[in-house]
Amino acid sequence: MRGPDRDTGQLRGLATATWPRIRATLTSTPALGTLVAIAAWNVTFVVPVGGMDQSWFAGMHMVAQMGLHFGTQVIWTYGPLSFLFIPGTYYSGLAVLAFCYQALLLVAYCTSLVWALRRSANAVVAVAVAFVTVLALPNAFTVLVIAAVWCLAALDEDPARYATRLVSIGGGALSALQFLIRLSWGPAIFLMCAATLMALPGRRRDLPIFVGTAAATFAALWLAAGQRLGDVPHFLRNAMEIVGGYSQAMGIDTFAGKYLVLAIATLVLLVACSALAAPAGPRRVAAGAVTAVAGFIAYKEGAVRFDVFHVIIFFATAAPLLMVIRWRGRLRLVGVAAVLAVGALAVHVAPANTVGSFNPVTHVKTFVTQVRTLASPARRRHIMAAGRFWNLVLYRVEPSTVALLRGHRVHVDPWAASVVWAYNLDWRPLPVFQDYQAYTSRLDAANARVLRSPSDGPDRILRENVPLIEPRFRAAAIDDRYPAWDPPQAAIAMLCNFAPLQTTQRWQVLGRTRNRCGAPRLLRSVNTRYGASIPVPQAAPGEAVFARVHGAGVSGIETLRALLFRARFRYVTVNGRQISRLVPGTAADGLLMSVPKSADFPGAGFALSPAARTLSFTGTSGSLHVDFYAMPLRRF
Repeated sequence: MRGPDRDTGQLRGLATATWPRIRATLTSTPALGTLVAIAAWNVTFVVPVGGMDQSWFAGMHMVAQMGLHFGTQVIWTYGPLSFLFIPGTYYSGLAVLAFCYQALLLVAYCTSLVWALRRSANAVVAVAVAFVTVLALPNAFTVLVIAAVWCLAALDEDPARYATRLVSIGGGALSALQFLIRLSWGPAIFLMCAATLMALPGRRRDLPIFVGTAAATFAALWLAAGQRLGDVPHFLRNAMEIVGGYSQAMGIDTFAGKYLVLAIATLVLLVACSALAAPAGPRRVAAGAVTAVAGFIAYKEGAVRFDVFHVIIFFATAAPLLMVIRWRGRLRLVGVAAVLAVGALAVHVAPANTVGSFNPVTHVKTFVTQVRTLASPARRRHIMAAGRFWNLVLYRVEPSTVALLRGHRVHVDPWAASVVWAYNLDWRPLPVFQDYQAYTSRLDAANARVLRSPSDGPDRILRENVPLIEPRFRAAAIDDRYPAWDPPQAAIAMLCNFAPLQTTQRWQVLGRTRNRCGAPRLLRSVNTRYGASIPVPQAAPGEAVFARVHGAGVSGIETLRALLFRARFRYVTVNGRQISRLVPGTAADGLLMSVPKSADFPGAGFALSPAARTLSFTGTSGSLHVDFYAMPLRRF
């Protein structure tokens, strides 16, 4: 009898000794963060659909699958690893990588929130607040919040022992990874981490580790993505063009101005609170800089394209940034009030369908379903087949049109790259493969150069009559731009080097031909001002006319305005009635004024000529110089 009694006692003793370790593991921050992530799961294998935005989603996945080179063959606001962030099950292997990345990001976000909240509240409150935050604010720039959490943690007066190492090594790796995903995020995280380390006593040791980790990670991931080291300078230079030109060309203003005032006030509040909560001295300055950088990136997202879908991003990011500040003493009430106010504003601004269900059972079921899909190539193939089916239903390209494209290198104008994936065509895109993004002269020239090249460029162009399908676009261009000026140099290159092979109501196929344009000659130069009407000179029969508008670019004090906000909108009025947005960065590239009907592309919605007789420019003030050129153009 003593044997069993002794064994039972040993088991009880073992259980008594083991349970504290089990409980500590289950209540640890990583375990609770993972629990929150599963209870709020929103990472899925997405069925690919068509449309303008979905087409650049498809484009980023196709670019990765094909191994095209960024900086030369591809120029975009995202980098060679962008498919990790962009939803869509276009290719099974890439979809698995994207799912795993987004799942890890969600767990890291939830864990960071729980860790930061547990410094000011108990575990139950931290888990509940993190859960609500993830579901109520799904539009947040989570990667910036993660970086801010650990930068602020390292700057605290009693930092966690691993916080500095996370910033120096983890921050270096994260900034390099994000630079290859989205151009604005990587530099932002780099600046946040660098500001943090510069304020800490061990900066002479930690800063070199940070910079070295970032450089090594960038190089390793760049090569792993199939890129060439020689293209890095082109990638960086074109990244500056993309980022720098965005505020000048992509602005819209369709939302209530009070929200812009509230956004600026929120940004000031965020920076002030983070600085006040940090220890005095360099750490306080660095804490303000960390939230200023993260908040400013989110603010710009809403301030440039000022609509509900972009404004929500700022408030949805600002709320968790305020939440992860370590509020102490009397500042706690200020922190709670600030978080509740900004969070409520974010929920108020957000469209109703963006807020997730708060039923954790639903999200757990989603998690289980998606893990099954992760483990099943057959389920992923089914999702891809469904996506291809719905794309075919949406685009409905005629068999005769598809036949003209098979066996040829195809570019799609203006943006429906999803067609290529849906019909398994040979994609040879322009570097800026959705034309509205070629908003600087350098980007425009890159597209025009490929259009002129028989060896590097496409030999077929599939053009869509966009207004026929999407009435919100009055022309095949965004933001009321004129299609042949978006961008202008590339439009002229297309006119000169391609001829129509087939035109239907919705689709037109162009085939490469020998250059049919002669050398331009100057017709007239005009000095004018904004608001004045000027006549467009007429050319000889068989000649096209284009205009180079000098002085319309962003310069002087407006450069600072564009950096902090956005550039002023510029407009062109043609013949006293047709008003179009003018992109300042490409105004001098050659805006088509008229094209002989016999030499223009046929069909309603496909012709490039605006048949301009008069022009006037509005939107700002100052003088302009316009050079009009005539260009001989052979008929088809």
